[in-house]
Amino acid sequence: MLLPRERYWAWARACSQYVQTYALNLTSDPVGAASYMSPGQVVTFPNIPDAHPEQGDLVEWFEANYPGIRIDPVLADSPQAFTDKLQTRLDAQDRYGQRQRPFYLLWPTNYPVITQKFGANPQIYTRFGMPGHEGLDIRALPYTDIYSCADGVVYEVHTNSKDHAYGIHVRIRHQFGYRTVYGHLAKPLVRLGQQVAEGEVIGKADSSGASTASHLHLSLKQDGATARKETNYPKDIIDPTPLMVWPDSSRAKQLHSGAWPAGKCLVGLHHEAGSSLTDEEIHVLVSTRIEALKIGLAESSDAIASLLSRIPGILLVIRLTMDLSGDSVGPRGDSSDMSRLTPVVFMMPGFVSSRCTQTQIFSPVVGEEAGVMVQVSPNGSCR
Repeated sequence: MLLPRERYWAWARACSQYVQTYALNLTSDPVGAASYMSPGQVVTFPNIPDAHPEQGDLVEWFEANYPGIRIDPVLADSPQAFTDKLQTRLDAQDRYGQRQRPFYLLWPTNYPVITQKFGANPQIYTRFGMPGHEGLDIRALPYTDIYSCADGVVYEVHTNSKDHAYGIHVRIRHQFGYRTVYGHLAKPLVRLGQQVAEGEVIGKADSSGASTASHLHLSLKQDGATARKETNYPKDIIDPTPLMVWPDSSRAKQLHSGAWPAGKCLVGLHHEAGSSLTDEEIHVLVSTRIEALKIGLAESSDAIASLLSRIPGILLVIRLTMDLSGDSVGPRGDSSDMSRLTPVVFMMPGFVSSRCTQTQIFSPVVGEEAGVMVQVSPNGSCR
């Protein structure tokens, strides 16, 4: 969150609820805001004249000097107006206010990353009669879900991967004359004439057609845009970027139905050994959105139950130790007598359960001791 230097604390108070809700950092330095976690950040700021005289118009300054980051200017000429605008977003659970427009496009993949922008690489696309790249290339791993950007009706399902540059692709017609194209699919999951809702899965991602790696090519058209000279592209192609609803993070849509997909990085803490979690500590864990917690063997059942009820998806980790130096160990670190670990798990007060029937050593190096991770699912089972 970038705030004006003048009356900084008045502006800070104006956005306090919004900042707490989305766990934002505050600054009055445009360069610092542009550099922080670049290029993955979004910089939200009240768009008022002369807020930062050295930079001048902030929108133009960001676009000229830091074209790779996303900016979120909010039209508000006073702290109170800023509060009102941000409160509207909070009430609608619409972080960037993107759904307040008459027409918008939901993010169509599980990954909030653009790999090729609209208009990029004109040296490649001019030979096809295009001023530049005629859409957005968006990250999508092979066979992951592709979602409809808006409500609409499917007007074309192309199933031949060889005879079109987009390969297997789906086209959907929306309100206000808009049309979206979803290219390079592995397979479509919709049929011609089908009514689809925003966010509905319409296909699986791949690299069919003129593509070198798995991704989604998204094109946007609006009827009559070329004839009205609203675009310098043929075939009514327009830039979808201003209409995209950027997800808050890559966790907006999970790839798997399990609690923790492979490769997911969790934010966690190590609780002090020898003491049980207090209500105050659990409150802190909830408010700071902790996703993983390492706890001690003596943790109480009540504390664990309270924690799971307030953070259902948390990963709890416990380290069990035992002497395996005299065991026969295979090339993968498998001990010949893992049954000795099971009673230890049942001795842990918070984890006594008939469902905890086996444990697994995850450390590939077995020496004096080896760690055992107990994963507690939201339904209370452990594995």
